Amino acid sequence: MGEIDFKKERTVLGGPYTLFGGSLIGEFLDGQDLDATFLVRIRMPAKHPLSALGKKHPIVPPLHVHFDQTECFKVLQGKFGVTAGWDQKDHILTPEMAPFEVPPMLPHTPWPVACEEDIVILAWGHPTGTPKPLSTEFFQQLFLYMHDMFETKKSPDLLQVMLMQHDTNSAGVIFPSLSFLGPLRWWVPWHMEGALSALAKLLGYSKEMPQYLKKQ
Repeated sequence: MGEIDFKKERTVLGGPYTLFGGSLIGEFLDGQDLDATFLVRIRMPAKHPLSALGKKHPIVPPLHVHFDQTECFKVLQGKFGVTAGWDQKDHILTPEMAPFEVPPMLPHTPWPVACEEDIVILAWGHPTGTPKPLSTEFFQQLFLYMHDMFETKKSPDLLQVMLMQHDTNSAGVIFPSLSFLGPLRWWVPWHMEGALSALAKLLGYSKEMPQYLKKQ
């Protein structure tokens, strides 16, 4: 990883998308040299009120695991946080640091860190070849959908989100610090997610939302 030029110009596959009241600007990039199923560059302006919310920013996901893929974060400017592990340890990432890797089955959630300059990060998932990968299409739809819900002050449709998430072999985590629960901490959410995903399909939901795949 140390030999890769993370600042080089890359082909833009989608975006730039200005989201959440201008607090986040996202671009989906070509990440073939990273063996990546998605690569997103995110800029979060320092002076924006939402950028200072940290873990309360509306894009921050709940603690979760990915079964098959490693998710990586590389800071190009500013600071960025990742909470990782069953002990929910906070890691503050800076440009001097190597990419932060979250291996399969490790609970984690990323979040912005309030600082005096814009935050710029790259995030990607690897390897390719997994049956249900984290993909550009998944994140593009999710980001744009959550943005629309935020802007219209509506709650996201749980069935839609569970259907999309289940297709990436990812699951939420409950009671992470209760080690005696063991794998039940992800097994129970995974099966609840699967049941809701199945219900969504029966009701005619689709994991693809064409209105978000076409936005530029």
